[in-house]
Amino acid sequence: MISISSIYSFPVKSCGALRLKSCEVQPHGLKGDREYMLVDENGSFLTQRKFPVLSQITPAIIDGALHLSYNNEHIDLSSAEYVKNIQVKIWRSEMLASVASGATNEWFSEIIGEKVRLVKYSRESQRTKRLSEQSRELPLRFSDGYPIHIMGQSTLEEIERELKCEITPFRFRPNFILEGIPAFEESRIRRIRGKMVELEIVKPTTRCTIPNIDPDTGQRDMNILRYLKSRSANSPKAELGVYAYPENDGVINIGEEISIDF
Repeated sequence: MISISSIYSFPVKSCGALRLKSCEVQPHGLKGDREYMLVDENGSFLTQRKFPVLSQITPAIIDGALHLSYNNEHIDLSSAEYVKNIQVKIWRSEMLASVASGATNEWFSEIIGEKVRLVKYSRESQRTKRLSEQSRELPLRFSDGYPIHIMGQSTLEEIERELKCEITPFRFRPNFILEGIPAFEESRIRRIRGKMVELEIVKPTTRCTIPNIDPDTGQRDMNILRYLKSRSANSPKAELGVYAYPENDGVINIGEEISIDF
């Protein structure tokens, strides 16, 4: 049996994960996933690539509200005020996003050590991704390339076995982890069918340097990316996991049995 073993959402781009028992899938991906993003004074997006400490800012839902914590300091994002829209940039996309008020930005700036601002995807925000082989535009929030990222549990276990160390899935930032497929076979999947939702696979995920960062400490281990490159025989770049987009809305639950097409 093949099933969904883990579900993760990353409310703030490049920060920590929420562990979910179920999730609502919408056209842009998981509800609430990468809905927020940090930008510099020019409106350009910020990630762990430049600021590894972001991995240690962890989210939690408390009394229905989204909270973030870092070194025993907390902030309630649901109470933040968003005073205006500003122009922001993520990769080649430029759009409007709502910017948080001063107190929220000061909290993040103190952690990072530079002046930054938190922005939220709003009704005025518009971002899409064109599928190269189709005349179709996928709606996106602040994810890097596509709405959903998927990995296999056996893949994580094989990486741990090869590198002889514990590897948290948060290095790779997947939304779904699949149980019941052989290691690295997720790269061959073309479609996933759940009870309510169908996911179309786009392509393998090209990895940047973020997997080198231990999300618990912010320290870098270059062996992770070297290992992934050694396994990516069909690509000059390191690959792991696959990008996907939903064909329809619905709910996905942990333990849900799925069928796959190769």
